[in-house]
Amino acid sequence: MTESVFYKDWASPNYLGKSGLEAMLNDFEIDLEAIAGADILFAQYEIDGYEGSAYVLFSRDGKLFEVVGGHCSCDGLEGQWEPEEVAAEALRHRLMSGEYFSAINAKDTLLRIVDGLSASN
Repeated sequence: MTESVFYKDWASPNYLGKSGLEAMLNDFEIDLEAIAGADILFAQYEIDGYEGSAYVLFSRDGKLFEVVGGHCSCDGLEGQWEPEEVAAEALRHRLMSGEYFSAINAKDTLLRIVDGLSASN
């Protein structure tokens, strides 16, 4: 199993004393069953004031999946755990040419993960 990488607000304990996987599960309001068999490769949640954005990349059964969530001050990430399959090549293209990943300040880390996946295949 690859070591998970948790960034920003999931990297350190929140007001409930939760961080990492425990914080991610709590914020999305999911249980371990939702991620059964998954290898969390990257997970970042950033709260700015009362607004937040999250990105999770994981592999399961040899496939790559991502979850994107966000909220305003009214809600949190609950109900937004909707994994979508993504090809490593498509993700790499978005990392190199898209704007979303610059907003989460994780481009270099995600590129290393994607390049590592490509090298192991």
